Amino acid sequence: VLGDALAMVLLEARGFGEADFATLHPGGSLGRTLLTKVTDIMRTGEHFAVVDPTASISVALGAMTRARTGAVVVAASGGPLEGIFTQGDFTRAFQTDPAGIGERPVCELMTRNPITIDSSKLAAEALRLLETHRIDDLVVVDVDSRVPLGMIDTQDLTRIGLV
Repeated sequence: VLGDALAMVLLEARGFGEADFATLHPGGSLGRTLLTKVTDIMRTGEHFAVVDPTASISVALGAMTRARTGAVVVAASGGPLEGIFTQGDFTRAFQTDPAGIGERPVCELMTRNPITIDSSKLAAEALRLLETHRIDDLVVVDVDSRVPLGMIDTQDLTRIGLV
C-alpha cells in the first residue's frame, strides 16, 4: 500500500497523465480509447459498399450482401456523400409497399444527411456518435470534400474491445 501511494505521488509530481499511460500501454482499455483512430478500424475495400443514387434497391441489397454489412453508402462515383441505405430502411419500405420495391431507385428510400465522422477522429468519438444517435452504421468522410472513405459498424467497436 505504501509503495502504491509513493508511486502515485511521483506520477503526479512528474505530470504523468492518462495520455502517457495510454502510450505506454496501448493494448489496454485506456490505450485503445485514447489512441485508436477511425482510420484504424473503418471498413474499406470489399467490406465497404457504395452505390450510385440511381441504383436499384436490388443492386443496393446485393452490394450490402457482398460487403457483409447492414448498410450501403449512396454517392456518385468519387462524389460527395448523398445518403445511406440500411437494412432498416429496406424493412420499413417493404412493410409499407412491397410491390416492385426491388426496381425502385435507392435514392427514394435512403436516409439523406446521415450522421458522419471525420477520418481523423478517435474511435471513441465514433462510439459516442453511434450511442447518442442510436444508430448501427457510421459513414467516415473526408472532412473537406464529404467524399465517403469508409464505414464503421457497432460490431467493429466490439471487435476491438472499445465497447
